[in-house]
Amino acid sequence: MMHQRFCVTRLFYVLMGIAGIAAPYSPALAQQAKAAADDEADKPAQADGGGSTQTKVVVSRKQIEEGSQQDGYGDAVKSVAGVSSNNGAGSANDSIKFRGIQLGLYTNYRINGGLAITNVITIPTENKEKVEALKGANALMFGLASPAGIINLVTKRPAAKDLATLTVSGNAFGQYGAAVDLSHRFGDEHPLGVRINASGTHIATGVHNLSGTGHFASVAADWRASRELSFRFDYESYMKDVMEQGSLAPLAAVNGVIPVPHTLDPTKMLGATWGRYTPHTRNKIARVDYLLSDQWRVLAEAGASNSERSRVAARTTGKYDVDSGAGTMQIQWIKNQHYDNRFARVELNGRFALAMLRNEAALGFSANERKANNPFGFGTATTPINIYDPAPIPLLVDPDKAESVAPSRNREKSLYVYDTISIGSSLKVLAGVRKSDAQFMSTNQKTLVANTLESRPTAPGAGVLWEVAPRTVLYGSFMRALEDGPTATTGSVNEFQILGPTESTQKEIGVRSEWLKNTYVNIDYFDIERANAVTNQVKGARFHEFLYDGTSHLRGFEISAKAKLSREWAVNGTAQLMRGTQQTVIDPALNGKSPENLAEVIGTFNVEYSPAWMKQLSLKAGATYTGPRFINALDQGQIPGVSLFNLAASYHTVLSGHKTTLQVAISNLADKWYWNSVTSSSYGAGMERALRFSAKIAY
Repeated sequence: MMHQRFCVTRLFYVLMGIAGIAAPYSPALAQQAKAAADDEADKPAQADGGGSTQTKVVVSRKQIEEGSQQDGYGDAVKSVAGVSSNNGAGSANDSIKFRGIQLGLYTNYRINGGLAITNVITIPTENKEKVEALKGANALMFGLASPAGIINLVTKRPAAKDLATLTVSGNAFGQYGAAVDLSHRFGDEHPLGVRINASGTHIATGVHNLSGTGHFASVAADWRASRELSFRFDYESYMKDVMEQGSLAPLAAVNGVIPVPHTLDPTKMLGATWGRYTPHTRNKIARVDYLLSDQWRVLAEAGASNSERSRVAARTTGKYDVDSGAGTMQIQWIKNQHYDNRFARVELNGRFALAMLRNEAALGFSANERKANNPFGFGTATTPINIYDPAPIPLLVDPDKAESVAPSRNREKSLYVYDTISIGSSLKVLAGVRKSDAQFMSTNQKTLVANTLESRPTAPGAGVLWEVAPRTVLYGSFMRALEDGPTATTGSVNEFQILGPTESTQKEIGVRSEWLKNTYVNIDYFDIERANAVTNQVKGARFHEFLYDGTSHLRGFEISAKAKLSREWAVNGTAQLMRGTQQTVIDPALNGKSPENLAEVIGTFNVEYSPAWMKQLSLKAGATYTGPRFINALDQGQIPGVSLFNLAASYHTVLSGHKTTLQVAISNLADKWYWNSVTSSSYGAGMERALRFSAKIAY
């Protein structure tokens, strides 16, 4: 962790002084500012003016509904350039990577640009208006976050008119569920609006004997007390009671090589059908906005995210025969894990002119706290199993062993200032800095001694956007910031421990263009340096401990393109081409090696056909490719690349006077068996061919 001293007080007061003397730069600005205050629902809550200088992909509500809401946000962002999944079939939680970096489960998922969600369960999208994949320098604006970016989930707001919809959905494995979306406004001038979303699902993922239930409920309320003053409130609760698929650990290396087992049958259950996974998350956010003038606005926000879970986890001990499949499974009873985030901020946003330059500034203070109890010393039992043809695991008695906990806590208080300066009509410059007072406390799982680290990191960032030709923009950004530490992998001696924050640096440059009619192209080059977290393989006191060792360097290209070929045909595609290398101190054998589970090539391609003779119908076909990936940081084995094919159709009609949308989708059309990921010291088998369907009815 870097220890730096940098004072932003002068910059803070200079901009405050500018705010006091600046005049409006155009009559239209007043209307723009009022419109912004009247409808904040569609905006990331922080530093809106800087968004155009960064890599940002928005998945709209329509696109969310065209996918599978049953699979949460992970399905919504699957076609975003540079996104790859870490999940295996039967997973009860989403886990994805941006630019080769796994998003942190406790800092990289935000609601409305503020509160960080404690992500221990698939995050539902039933109440989300859009999902934003904010990459690169966006992380600067959220405090502790990954340099690769964050997921921002924007909640639905109460609608202007009354709304009532029912969605029923399911899949060919036997899953079924229903969701309702209700919105109503109260009062003569409708100052108060309330929107309720709720769903219930019987879960079936295609893994035999793996089932469960899921429940979700949310409420969003908006109250405009006056022209200047408005309030917003969000609450959501979601839980699951489901079995978990067992995990398969890589074998030990023999002469520097790890033999990779044959791909598992994704329909067979490795875990314990009598074991349960019971995560529950609650998120609460309250916000107030006050319009000081047509150019200036202040907001205050506070929120909390709380999760708890208990599970019966099954994992191979790392000793099995790759030919016959005979091995041993370890069962762990992991109880009462708790994760809590708290968040608050006060922010001033304004637009003003200075020396004929237009400015959009944000000045603010934020406070974040993340706590985890990090249990260890679980009750365990072992049982024989064949990984290729597993028999049901017999009921084992919970040893009811008392677990120990090693609490960790991360606190951060920050002052930040950002300004987007428009120079003429073709150039924008973003400059900003976040000055933090950070404290990280962790408890050693062997000695139970708490250790506290304090720092005052400075996170500077800058970006530029230059329109070099009609509808063609060059952009670039730089960010150096503190990111929260990763969670120790399953099987390490300190599993579930959260490592301390470290500094990372991100640079990017790119071009996007809509110069050709009905086309869009974006090409981006990124360069990221961050601390390298690995499970130590060097014999000694810290053998098999998850820890930092040197740095990892990730760089590559992201490409996105789409084109409307005619009134009936449209195509789009994405690609990521990247390299990753490690430079280490403890284990020199890692030097120059690629990080685990890093695919150097990822790509998607989709074609859509909307026939003129049936405008209500839309047909889609797509393909994805993920390249080979190494199974550990020493690059001692590799899972092969895989190509998958998908089909989807949607039909809009009116049934009994109600607008109705019918959708059906098939993923993994060729029904391939494949490894979807290898991370957290476990292989993840991909899902077999899946047929999903839904019907949305508006009342």
